[in-house]
Amino acid sequence: MTSLDQLTLWIDDLPRPAIEQMAVDEALFRMTQHFGMAFLRFYQFSAPSVTIGYFDDYPEDETRPVVRRMTGGGLVEHGSGKDLTYCLTLPSDSSLAKAQTDDRYRLIHQSVFESLKTRGLSLRFEDSTAKSSGPCFSNPVQWDLLDQQGSKMAGGAQRKSRGSVIHQGSLHVPPAFQLAGNKEGWMGDFGNRIAEETRVPGAFEIELICSKTAKLIQIQYKNDNWNKKR
Repeated sequence: MTSLDQLTLWIDDLPRPAIEQMAVDEALFRMTQHFGMAFLRFYQFSAPSVTIGYFDDYPEDETRPVVRRMTGGGLVEHGSGKDLTYCLTLPSDSSLAKAQTDDRYRLIHQSVFESLKTRGLSLRFEDSTAKSSGPCFSNPVQWDLLDQQGSKMAGGAQRKSRGSVIHQGSLHVPPAFQLAGNKEGWMGDFGNRIAEETRVPGAFEIELICSKTAKLIQIQYKNDNWNKKR
């Protein structure tokens, strides 16, 4: 399944705190909206932390840093060493952005499924259509990926704005499939399943992303008005 002509694939091996990671994702999304570029970034967190969905209540008793995402979904724990996170942004003119939300979620997870399965990871889809709430990895929804024991391995959350889409996904995968391992390049294979061509970001693009990220941290992600009051 290919939906995009070109995708910028960024395997970002610099661990960052949660505030910065969420700001980078939004910076990529804003570039997608402005320039029509699609991005796929894989990353990990520098310390244990929690992200919560756009409409979630703030967990006042949480001792770890908490940052609100711009996407929906539930509470996700990061920085445990077993989690891998990715952000996929889709321009408004792509067929995947134009798809219905449930179809888009399914198609993205099918691409993840095939990339991992062909490299020896045993997993299956959640087939229940029941809605759930609470911590993300305790509550799989339809088209999430499970291991053979039924534990959730992959989930995601989306937001659509002015036709463009951001999908933030989280995976619990073995070390060989993490950033340092990237078994047989499964991340690139995932990109190739949704785009005709993949490329790496150039120096100018990284500089622009970092500039946008710094502004978003200051005006949004470090502030209680964003993180606590929705």
